[in-house]
Order: sequence, then structure tokens, then C-alpha cells
Amino acid sequence: QARFDDQISIQPTKKLILDGGNETYIEEVAANTIAFHNGDTERMRIDASGSIFHQFLDLKTMLKPCL
Repeated sequence: QARFDDQISIQPTKKLILDGGNETYIEEVAANTIAFHNGDTERMRIDASGSIFHQFLDLKTMLKPCL
């Protein structure tokens, strides 16, 4: 078990791996853009403008009428 009482920094383009098999992770794929992976496949991305992309769907555009 690890405890962090302050910020954790990861070098740009490096992965935050959440399982032992390198298949579930979060990574910065571009400046201010993060991607979430599982099964070694990108499932969701959030870009610098706050747009959320889920595989092939642009959720921000789809949800705009609800905002």
C-alpha cells in the first residue's frame, strides 16, 4: 500500500499503469490531452478544450443540447 500526501508527477507521454499487465492505464497523448485505456485499447479521451471523446463518439457534441 502506498500513501501520497502531496502531488505526484509523471513525465509527459509516460503512462500511469493501473494493473500489472500494462493494459489498463492513463496517459497524456498530447499537450493537455489525456487518454484512458483498457485492454490496451483507448476507450476515452479528454482534450484541452474539455471535449470528451469515447472511442468513435464525441460526447460533448452529443450532450450539448443537455448542457
